[in-house]
Amino acid sequence: MMAYGVYQAAKALGLTVGHDISVSGFDNTQNSLSIFQPKLTTADPNMALWSDMIADSIVQRIEGTEPITNQTIFVPSEIVMGQSVKLNA
Repeated sequence: MMAYGVYQAAKALGLTVGHDISVSGFDNTQNSLSIFQPKLTTADPNMALWSDMIADSIVQRIEGTEPITNQTIFVPSEIVMGQSVKLNA
């Protein structure tokens, strides 16, 4: 919802999102698709895969098959293009 505040501030300043200023989000929620004009460009963090990977890691740690260490887990994300980011040609 932070992007919504940026849209409102841009409008108040007379700026056009996607032309004068670029805005992107990170969650690809249903709100990203419906309340933003122009449509918000956002990253889809693939929460289903993320939660599966985290749950597997927790179970492995509980069962003792994975050591308890600091670990970085990379989950691929997808950019969902809207019209809120100005692309330079």
